[in-house]
Amino acid sequence: MTAAIIFEFPLGFLLALPLAAGLAFSVWRQHRRGLLKSRILLLAALRTIAVLALVFLAARPVWVTKEPPASATRSVALLLDRSESMSLEEHDTSRYQQALSFVRQRLLPALKSAGFPVQAMLFDQNAEPADGEKLAAAAPKGKRTNLGGAIAQALGASPQPPLAVIALTDGIANESADNARGLSALLEAGVPFIGVGFGSDQGVRTLSLRSVDAPPSVTTKTAFSICAQLEMMNSEELPPFDLALFRDGQLHQKKSVTPGKGSRLWLENFAVTEDKQGLHKYAVQLFPLDQPGLKCVNLLATTAVRVSDEKELRVLYIQGALTWDYKFISLALRNDSSIKLTGLTRTAKQSIFRQNVESVGELMNGFPNSLDELAAFRVVVLSNLRPADLTPSQQDVLARFCSELGGGVLMIGGPGTFDSSWQSSRLEQLLPVVFAGRTGVQGLDRPFRIQFFKLPITGPRASFGRSCRPSASMGAWMPPSRVRRSGRCTRLTTARAGGAS
Repeated sequence: MTAAIIFEFPLGFLLALPLAAGLAFSVWRQHRRGLLKSRILLLAALRTIAVLALVFLAARPVWVTKEPPASATRSVALLLDRSESMSLEEHDTSRYQQALSFVRQRLLPALKSAGFPVQAMLFDQNAEPADGEKLAAAAPKGKRTNLGGAIAQALGASPQPPLAVIALTDGIANESADNARGLSALLEAGVPFIGVGFGSDQGVRTLSLRSVDAPPSVTTKTAFSICAQLEMMNSEELPPFDLALFRDGQLHQKKSVTPGKGSRLWLENFAVTEDKQGLHKYAVQLFPLDQPGLKCVNLLATTAVRVSDEKELRVLYIQGALTWDYKFISLALRNDSSIKLTGLTRTAKQSIFRQNVESVGELMNGFPNSLDELAAFRVVVLSNLRPADLTPSQQDVLARFCSELGGGVLMIGGPGTFDSSWQSSRLEQLLPVVFAGRTGVQGLDRPFRIQFFKLPITGPRASFGRSCRPSASMGAWMPPSRVRRSGRCTRLTTARAGGAS
């Protein structure tokens, strides 16, 4: 912030000339009259101060403060990819080093010369702020590339949105859960996004384990497959390599794979059968080949399978407050022996009400805090619940319940849910929509009336207004209807004769 005094009437300073002349004449007269020199100087000083104040006020001084422009306090968000694919070497240097050199030699000097501050962040599956030393010391070892999440975090990290978001990446984004959130944040803030790519799909020989898939739940003594997706890029014919399957940390199976040559994406399956119930974690590991110029990007991927002999499907119904919904659903399902409904209702801030639990200790502490506690259920229903009603760890457990156990989540609205409090929450990521921060249209809470006009087919219409008095042209064939609920008109259609749309 800068401050200064400006004068609305600078010509007022010309008043100092006659006043100075009068002051000099007064001093001369006092000297002629023989007054003491000290007294003359004192009177002259006092009169000079009064004259200066008078001249200053005559020029109409105004105190002006200037705030710096908004762009001067906003920074440029710089996102640098540190996922493992950035470690691929091209022309004797890795993609990460190429990006870092670009930042040091070209990007930062250009932004500095333009006077733009920079806020740098490193990202892979997560994002974190970084300074120059951290950027230089970082190693590209991240297992995932969550560009959407990094964009959303960069926009939410400062009180003012950045001038722009610049991402330096090789473009291999394999985590898409936060893409909608990042795109929505850019649109809401009106911030431009600039992507700078590094690397090429040509010339780099890679072999990677992209993902592992398995059914989320199976029954005992039933064969199922653990499927590993492998990718090979720009490689000549490679010798066979080993692929191992681990079950709960112990080696379960091992196989030799002949990859062939060229660029291809293929699947390798492990046939598995389980005799006992329980939750098992499977991991597939690729043992890299010792080949010059070959880069193995990802060597390990995991998944979880629940084995059970369940004869009924358990549903956990969670309410933010006591309602009749649980009772009606229970009555509707009482004759269906394949579905068991368990209720968990918050009756106060520190009080819960459990219904139809299987044991005394089940759900004793409220919503489960671990995946094992949720493993007994196949579906979780959230009714009239806000994200703040669950801790971040509980929201993460619910997300893992979907991704790792294949559970289902049903969210039902209510007066206390589905508002702006869902923004940027973990639960929002489970939904197919993104919540806006705006509160909606205001002023729709007043009752209004619909007046129907009896008109020909060629010109049917409806009249909306506050008046409820029928006109002579309306006739008495249909009384006006009282509408007590508000709404928003999203589409206009042509009504039939004697009606309204």
